[in-house]
Amino acid sequence: MCRGCRFVNEGHDKFCGGCGSGLVEHTLETKPVGAPKLSITFAPPPEADAAGSEINELFAPVAVTADDSLPSANITQADLDRLFGVGS
Repeated sequence: MCRGCRFVNEGHDKFCGGCGSGLVEHTLETKPVGAPKLSITFAPPPEADAAGSEINELFAPVAVTADDSLPSANITQADLDRLFGVGS
């Protein structure tokens, strides 16, 4: 793999097939890994301690993730409009 552009070089050339830079003779060949895990969590701000308050509804604990082992939330356009005060 090229240290400059991270191109995976299949052969044993002296130059990278991606950017043309010189390659180190004995490099560790690796395959690209999947996309990094994405995890976004919304939680109520400290001032939202009254049970059932509107701000608690807006910031209900939600986990949005690309990791299949964690629960994900279905966030609708209506949820986003309410969160950002659209149409109020």
